[in-house]
Amino acid sequence: MDFRLDSCFPTGKDTSYFELFFEKVKERVGLLKPEVFMSDDDPAYYNAWTSVMGPAKNQLLCAWHVIQNFKKNIRNKVHAKPQNEKEKILEKCVSLMGEQEEEKFQRSAKLLLEELVEDPDTRELGDYLEKYYMKRANVWALCYRKHLGINTNMYLEALHKKIKYSYLNGKKVRRLDLAINVLMKITRDIVFERIIKLAGNVETRKMKNIRISHVASEKIDHCYIQFKTNSSWQVNSSQSGNHYVVTKSKNKCPVEYCPLSCTECKICVHSYECTCMDSVLYFNICKHIHACVTYAKEDGSIVVPTQDIQESLMFECLVNSTSISNSVKVVKPQEEAHADLVAKLEEALANLKTNQYDAEEYVKMTTLTDNLLLIQRKGSFQETSAINTKSFVEKQRFYSTKKKHGTKLDVSSPSCMDKK
Repeated sequence: MDFRLDSCFPTGKDTSYFELFFEKVKERVGLLKPEVFMSDDDPAYYNAWTSVMGPAKNQLLCAWHVIQNFKKNIRNKVHAKPQNEKEKILEKCVSLMGEQEEEKFQRSAKLLLEELVEDPDTRELGDYLEKYYMKRANVWALCYRKHLGINTNMYLEALHKKIKYSYLNGKKVRRLDLAINVLMKITRDIVFERIIKLAGNVETRKMKNIRISHVASEKIDHCYIQFKTNSSWQVNSSQSGNHYVVTKSKNKCPVEYCPLSCTECKICVHSYECTCMDSVLYFNICKHIHACVTYAKEDGSIVVPTQDIQESLMFECLVNSTSISNSVKVVKPQEEAHADLVAKLEEALANLKTNQYDAEEYVKMTTLTDNLLLIQRKGSFQETSAINTKSFVEKQRFYSTKKKHGTKLDVSSPSCMDKK
């Protein structure tokens, strides 16, 4: 679930404002080590984050903001060229931005800069790109952000648009209390929308894309798949001359049970990588990966890791949790422990409604549920504080709220005698 962590109302865009904000976040949730830190081209955000939380593993600029900056500088720095020439320059910049291979990117960037600098009309733009963008291509070029699963911050921009037009009616709010009230309302609405989707078994967009890719993979004939090594395949396109390479990922899944997985292929998004845009840019299990896994299972060339192994390990961990808890005790506040347990039970119920299991797995889950019910029967109802209904309240002095009519001054124009 994509959701904002916190909100800040700075009076400026100085680094000190964001440092103070991130320090308060750190006091509340601890040190954060994200895989990706994405922002616009303002360096104040990342400088403040680095000084408080430390450098992120990957720093990226939003692709949409980079393209908008290209448009702005082409419009301001290229004056003598006609509109169609400016559009061609923008197309070259965007094409350079979408280059997937680092060597091709370096060659194309060198050629583009030489072309811009040699022309007197575009020399200023070439100097600008060389100074501000070519020296830090790792934060905006596609070849340096493969399989990170993020390219723009459109989710955050969509949230800002929703706040502005759906909750503020397109008006600027100058009062801080009204802005905080709106943030509390949208937080409440998003949480309830999430609960409704879980209760109604609504399929997420990520899971829908995985299912669509699996259906599309069934149309790929195995004659187009070539076995390269024990962990890589080449898929040739039937319509064009392109070919895509599917490799088994060396990195393990960061979570014990990944929700972004294919129930038929028994793999998750972290298991394999492909050179197509669906995998490189959108971090999806593309149709080429589905086809290669199906081909490998039928050919028997590799053993595809299944979720059954992961679930058996999870079952053993749950069974032995009692003995582990006796030796290692994690002390949590009672309210926090209660909230964590409720959240985990709701997640388990949602998974049970959406997924299907075999008979042996249902027996395992039933055993765990029986043990849970035995523990719950030993509990007691929450104690409520006694309310004193005989408390003495002093009689309050009566204040009349009746509107008092004041005497009106009868002002009239002066008569002739008054004028004399």
